[in-house]
Amino acid sequence: MICVDNLRIVLLRPKCFKAAGVPKERYKHKTKIELAIDIVKHQIEIGTRFDFLGADGLYGNSHQFRKEMDNMEVLFMLYIHSDQHVYSCASNPSSSR
Repeated sequence: MICVDNLRIVLLRPKCFKAAGVPKERYKHKTKIELAIDIVKHQIEIGTRFDFLGADGLYGNSHQFRKEMDNMEVLFMLYIHSDQHVYSCASNPSSSR
């Protein structure tokens, strides 16, 4: 669970929200993938310069993450699981089966 306050993202355990006085309407759940996408978007918005993005297999196996990085034109190098299928842009996945 996260609490978003302007540009700050504070990670809290759900049982800590009430004790911290966070209103229920501010409770929001995001996956690690969604958080990572938001972090990259924010870094681009504030002008952070980087040549490429690297990440482990959790992100490499996430179609959502790869697609978002591609849409943002971020050059990325990601680990993938050993059983992940990889196709070049010119190949037709259905013809290889």
